Amino acid sequence: ERMANQMKEKLTLEACSGVIGQCLANEDWKIRQAGYIASGLVTQACKDHMKSNMQSAFETAAKGIQDSHLRVKYAGLFCLAQLLITLKPAAQKAYHAELVPVLLNIASTDSHVKVQTMAVSTLFYFTNGLIEEDKNEIEETMMS
Repeated sequence: ERMANQMKEKLTLEACSGVIGQCLANEDWKIRQAGYIASGLVTQACKDHMKSNMQSAFETAAKGIQDSHLRVKYAGLFCLAQLLITLKPAAQKAYHAELVPVLLNIASTDSHVKVQTMAVSTLFYFTNGLIEEDKNEIEETMMS
């Protein structure tokens, strides 16, 4: 994450996007897990790119949270949480209807406590983005 922030967006994308894509498509769960973690870690450094490609970024994270391996699912939730933190409140506005039911389902039905905990943590970041959205609306109302 620190290295990506120092390298800035353009260089980070050039260096990482191909590797991350290969990792996410790999059969080995350890490599897929590494891909989702790396994707989450470069999210902040690539904020503008993620904003302009938000649909694709969220589709990628959604594949991770649906993975059959629990560690990949956990990494997918981490990636999703990083996207929600970085792209708030736009992400919350765009994906509320899709994400909340899925995250609640994982939090309540998954058989692994760590995955459930990460789903709740991701919901927490989701609600933080909603709070920021409300603050923005209040400020806009007060200015008009």
